Amino acid sequence: RRRFVVGKRILCSKRYGRDGCGRTRQLYLQEVIPRRHYLLPTLLAFIETLLKGNTVKHAWQYTVAKPPREPRQAWRWLNALMRQLGRFRTLLNQPPSLSLTCQRYSSARLTILLPTLAALLQSFEDNNALQCQLKGALC
Repeated sequence: RRRFVVGKRILCSKRYGRDGCGRTRQLYLQEVIPRRHYLLPTLLAFIETLLKGNTVKHAWQYTVAKPPREPRQAWRWLNALMRQLGRFRTLLNQPPSLSLTCQRYSSARLTILLPTLAALLQSFEDNNALQCQLKGALC
C-alpha cells in the first residue's frame, strides 16, 4: 500500500483536563484527495480529457490506466462528483455557460456534470490548489 505524505498531524488531546476525543487528525497536502488512491492532478487531467469530448473509457485510459484495465474507477469518480454537484453550483453562484450545455455527451450524467465542472475549473486560477479554495475534497 502506498503511503501519502501528510502535511500535519493534530492530536485532539484528552490530557491535562481537556475535553478531547483522543483522535489524531491528518491535514493532507493540497494534491492529495483524502480517502482516494489517485492524486488531484490525475483527477483534473481526467476531467479535462472528458471536457475535450472524449469518452469515459478513452479519458480513463489516457490519464490513468493501461489498456487492459476497465474504467470502473472512472465511473466511481463521476458518481462522487455528481454527488457534489449541488455544492459546486452553489460555489459558482451562476448557471453553467450555454456553449457547453448545448453540447451532448455520451451519457445524461456527463451532459449535466461537465458544464459545471468546466465552469468550476475556469473560475479558479490555480487548479492544483482547488481543494484548498473549495475548503474540502473535490470528490
